[in-house]
Amino acid sequence: MMYIPCAENDDKTEVFHKCSNLKSVPFEPVGRWFEGCLKRQRSEKSASIIEEVVDQQDDLDCFEEKELSADDKAFLLSLDASEWKKQDHYRVLGLEKLRFDATEEDIKKAYRRKVLRHHPDKKKDNVSLLPPEVNEHEYFTCITRAYEVLSSVEDRQAYDSVDEEFPDEIPSYSPKQDFFEVFSKYVKLNARWSSHQPVPLLGDMNTSIEDVNAFYTFWYDFHSWRNFSNLDTEDTSKAESREERRWMEAENKKMRQKRKKEEIARIRKLVDVLFQNDPRLKKYKQEQKLKKLEEKKAKEKIEQEKEMQRKLALEEEKKSKDKAELEAKEKVLKEKKEKEKLRKSAAKDRKTIKQAIKNENYFNIDEDEVKGMERLEVAMENLSLPDLQELRELVEKGDKAHLKDVYFKRSTEVLEKIQNEKEEKRRKEEVAMATSNKVASADNFSDHMWSEIEKQLLVKATTLFPVGTSSRWEVIAEYINEHSGSTKPKTSKQVIHKVKNLRKLDPSHKDEVNKLAFQNLEKSTNAKLASSITAEPSKSESLLSPALEEIPWSSDEQKLLEQALKTYGANTPERWEKIASVIPSRTKKDCMKRYKELVEMVKAKKAVQAASSKN
Repeated sequence: MMYIPCAENDDKTEVFHKCSNLKSVPFEPVGRWFEGCLKRQRSEKSASIIEEVVDQQDDLDCFEEKELSADDKAFLLSLDASEWKKQDHYRVLGLEKLRFDATEEDIKKAYRRKVLRHHPDKKKDNVSLLPPEVNEHEYFTCITRAYEVLSSVEDRQAYDSVDEEFPDEIPSYSPKQDFFEVFSKYVKLNARWSSHQPVPLLGDMNTSIEDVNAFYTFWYDFHSWRNFSNLDTEDTSKAESREERRWMEAENKKMRQKRKKEEIARIRKLVDVLFQNDPRLKKYKQEQKLKKLEEKKAKEKIEQEKEMQRKLALEEEKKSKDKAELEAKEKVLKEKKEKEKLRKSAAKDRKTIKQAIKNENYFNIDEDEVKGMERLEVAMENLSLPDLQELRELVEKGDKAHLKDVYFKRSTEVLEKIQNEKEEKRRKEEVAMATSNKVASADNFSDHMWSEIEKQLLVKATTLFPVGTSSRWEVIAEYINEHSGSTKPKTSKQVIHKVKNLRKLDPSHKDEVNKLAFQNLEKSTNAKLASSITAEPSKSESLLSPALEEIPWSSDEQKLLEQALKTYGANTPERWEKIASVIPSRTKKDCMKRYKELVEMVKAKKAVQAASSKN
């Protein structure tokens, strides 16, 4: 828009041309840099100086020192530049109300205002309201130290971590108080320590249960960045040696960790108090309880309906079953009556037919009268009801010739059928007899192939190698072949077959076999004793032992024997007496015999393994 000067008093107004309509035109402001350039050209000063003066003047305008209170004067008098670590940095800069919430810009502005008022170079232009007892130089040093601490992120965090103005205590609460009014402020204050931002706040009664659960999940896993380094009791800068500095660092670290644990416990206690008294959780639990109760009632109602339907179904089923049983009984009774009626009718027909045939002298069908009578009896007992009715009708008609033919035909069919059934039964009996004789002969042949020594070895081997032994039947067969000396070795299949045959024997037969085996063994033993009088008694006892009844070794006795064999070696004097003393329930002979059995068992297993590896 054109700049038009103001009109003078004696000027006259004249119209030369009408102005066009106003039109909006976009434009971009040049900014403060253009303004600074114009000011520099007019006053011959740089823009930076002009801006600094303007900013300083703005700060001074915004910061008007007020009359100091007694509390402020006492605070200023308590400041000591040598004890700057103990001072309230926020109050020194005038940020005691903002404190932790003060931004970097707030800290810079506050520091700038303090510098403009209390810097030695600026002091002469300003009137200070400080008490005369305050040392201006020390006060400015305290201002500088406060700015250095608060302008550094790490130093400010360390200072904020131990801020005395922060309430570390947990507020007391009673059900009469407003939960959110009491705890919302404390949750917000403690949210500043979280390493993860943003932090979920407490909310209100309208907060959803999902957000409430997320709140407690976050706070129960709260990670704090408080480090408590400002409370270190040991100053590492005063250490006189490396070892002393390390010791100081270790002590400081120990105290920091202790305070960190206390901080975690404090946060956890606060969250526990919140969780226990949160009305939203109580409301949710009550709603869930009511919901479960309603679901339970609905479920019980459904179960009752199902039970009622089940009872109705059972009643219907019972009625149907009773009706079916009644109908079945009536049907059976009716059939029984019909059968009884037919039986009586058949008996009457048989009597009539018999009398008619007897009167005709059995039609002289058979040469002997006795055979004729037998034919008649057999025919009457086995002819079907239609055949009997047919014969009765012929008797009633008096057609003797036709009666003779039909009677001869039907009776012959009955006799042939009975004869065929007898032949079939006899044939089956002959086949069964032949099969049993064949099996018996095979069993006798198989038994004939086993000598008494082999049978004794089989009985002994089944005891030595109980159920559960790996490749048991192969091991037993190898044991028998090794100790029998037979030229025809036994296979595992033959061993299994023989064991099955022995199991089939009745107890009396088993006793007889055992007695016979013992007698044969006794004869062979007596013969050996007669040929060699000087034979050792232990050998004869070992020969007789398989047939004698023995008490099996328990697992505890076996363990004691194995331990004693390891303790007393082969070169130990009176070895077996010492081994027997370890096992109170066994004698020296029992221990020696058990040892030989174990040796034989190991040899047999090794032989079977060697034979299987060759195959």
